[in-house]
Amino acid sequence: MKLECRFCAHLIAEEFRLPVIGEGFRCEKGRFDKNGPRQYFSWGGIWRPNKTVAAAQKECPVFTIHPQVKLVKRAGRPKA
Repeated sequence: MKLECRFCAHLIAEEFRLPVIGEGFRCEKGRFDKNGPRQYFSWGGIWRPNKTVAAAQKECPVFTIHPQVKLVKRAGRPKA
């Protein structure tokens, strides 16, 4: 399988409060943390990797396939 963050078990969905309340995604290993800890991205930035996500997943040393990888869809990921 191609190395993509959306299929990785280390991608975590969390509710965030600023600037708006919603669901954001982060890498529990800190692969998105460019300018500080816990940087969040929308699912759209994960599904079609934006620059930060693309750089993080390139040759990622911690990539692990999510156990429910077949359930990952364009609309989102299964709840853990």
